[in-house]
Amino acid sequence: MEHSAPDKVPLFPRVSIIIVTYNSLPQLKELLASIEVYPPRGGFETIVVDNASADDTAQWCLYAPLDLRLVINHENRGFAAAANFGANMARGEFLLFCNPDLRWLSPVADHLADFMIGTPDCQAATARLVSPDRSFQPNCRRFPTHTNILFSRGSPLHRIFLSPRGVFEYTLPDYPGPTRVDAASATCLLIPRIIFEQVKGFDERFFMFAEDTDLCRRLADLGGQTWFVPSAAAIHHWGGSSHDLHAVSGYHISSIKKYFLKHYPRARIRNYLLLILLSILGLFAFRRKDKP
Repeated sequence: MEHSAPDKVPLFPRVSIIIVTYNSLPQLKELLASIEVYPPRGGFETIVVDNASADDTAQWCLYAPLDLRLVINHENRGFAAAANFGANMARGEFLLFCNPDLRWLSPVADHLADFMIGTPDCQAATARLVSPDRSFQPNCRRFPTHTNILFSRGSPLHRIFLSPRGVFEYTLPDYPGPTRVDAASATCLLIPRIIFEQVKGFDERFFMFAEDTDLCRRLADLGGQTWFVPSAAAIHHWGGSSHDLHAVSGYHISSIKKYFLKHYPRARIRNYLLLILLSILGLFAFRRKDKP
């Protein structure tokens, strides 16, 4: 079901902001308020795709004092499918995917779009994310390998070995200026609409997690680059869009499995062993979190 507010948006806006929500109304209100503070130049549209929230997200959006286009899904279709649906509706030159638990601290859309226009090989760009206490929050990574994925940010091995480098490096650090990276989170990711359509969007086999890394990998295979642009800054309430941590862990492991089966189809034994190791590490991490 789609609902459109009175059309004050240009027929072909510069940026289409796509927000996939699931029980995130308080955070969504903050994000939309911050976008109003830093509205993208050249016109923009805001598309909210609600994945069957049990809160009042859909009702609030229907009567929100904002220009937005609303899609109400009657079941949770996952991030990739919902984001693709929003992208199919979009009319902007650029698509900016934003989690609802973001709050812009700068003209995020303009900084990312301006950088992309000035960097011809850049086909995806992400902002610098910080936690509410303003500490840096990594959102860029190397492409997963059977080695470095064991040292991802959520892994106990990452905490034990702090910041692994070389073949063990997965999560990338903060950078003072624009820096090319392998992949970036779709928490805040800008991509030209024509490029997104050429690569056929997010792979909907990923319910949530890894769909962004897979997208960046496919862009790289075609010669495109992903960049970290720190002048675009936003607060990210980590986990603000995720409520059932055990279910989230299951989705994460499932998506990693799908990624390796897709991109390393011949490494069957290594894929199988990796899945076992990730399951053990995930169980260990949750037992630590469950302790008082």
